[in-house]
Amino acid sequence: MKKETKNMLYIFLDFFESFVKAGKEIPSFINIDSHLYKSVRQEILELISGSGDKASKNSNIKKELIGSLPSILIDKKKFPTNESIVKLAEKSLGINILNWKKRSRNEIIGVLISELANKRPEELYLFREAWNNFINVDTQEQYTDVKNGDYKQNFVELWLNFYRHYRGK
Repeated sequence: MKKETKNMLYIFLDFFESFVKAGKEIPSFINIDSHLYKSVRQEILELISGSGDKASKNSNIKKELIGSLPSILIDKKKFPTNESIVKLAEKSLGINILNWKKRSRNEIIGVLISELANKRPEELYLFREAWNNFINVDTQEQYTDVKNGDYKQNFVELWLNFYRHYRGK
């Protein structure tokens, strides 16, 4: 996008921002829905920054998951068995890991990540959104015994329950 176009879009955003503020202060003035304005403003800012195009967002989904999942999957407190990793892969991502009983933990994680890389970004969108919400929510208290750091609840089961609930929204 050209610099002039970006500058004009910023001017339009400032202009509409003043309409939103004036509409709140003077009821007889033009009234613009502030929630709608915030949504449109966010989209325009994404377009200006170049992060608003769908292809860019979709490729970021894969990169984000491929970059973050392995470090979580190797945590033996969260995933104590190879079966727990396989369960997450099958029930959350629709990835079947063949012959997982004969594979090492690292091989299973590698297969999962490889299969994840072959998925279409659209297939990963819901998982990524749910995963980010799950990780950002303070779930530590729900499954960790503060005194000794042991898990009160199975991390994978906690995640699967959360994901089922999230998909239902």
